[in-house]
Amino acid sequence: MRETIHRAKMHGPGVIALRNSSHVGAAMHHTLMGAAEGCVGFLSTSVNPAMAPWGLVQKPIGTNP
Repeated sequence: MRETIHRAKMHGPGVIALRNSSHVGAAMHHTLMGAAEGCVGFLSTSVNPAMAPWGLVQKPIGTNP
């Protein structure tokens, strides 16, 4: 995150991609690091489908917000 903040300050956007991860625990800490430096942080992750919305049989939605 420190490197991303550094690059964002130099070039505009700084982007990090993380793959093969479905649960990142307390990753909000990293977005707060950006905010403390005057940057906007956005964190997102993917997760395996595990939940069916009301009325569906398939499970197209993950439980990780």
